Amino acid sequence: MARIPTPSGWIAVYRSHEDKQLKQPGLTLPVDGWSADGDALVVDKRLGARIVAASLPNFIGLEQVPAIVAVLPGQGWRLVVDDETSHPVLGWAIDSAGFGSPIFTDPEGLAEIEDGDLGGHIEPPAAGGAK
Repeated sequence: MARIPTPSGWIAVYRSHEDKQLKQPGLTLPVDGWSADGDALVVDKRLGARIVAASLPNFIGLEQVPAIVAVLPGQGWRLVVDDETSHPVLGWAIDSAGFGSPIFTDPEGLAEIEDGDLGGHIEPPAAGGAK
């Protein structure tokens, strides 16, 4: 599951019958806050408003995820996807569990946190220099 930032440390999980048949993870939305009644709230982009997470179709439940609590500089580390492609690590996103994930730029130039989808490995600054 991709790591998505969430101010509350929780995500709402939605999984349709088709997602289950195709063994897909489904949709996740960050919990944006809590109602006065204690219901988890997510943002409905279509409505432009916060709504109760359980009111959307295919709601399965909530999962707690570590929140990003700090970002450290990349200091020359690289994300190496294959022998031909590497990306400079811009920084390290440190989560509330104490784990760090590299932040790099995607092909469009947007910052992204690597969650393992790309594969490859991380090289320290002294491991062969820039590619």
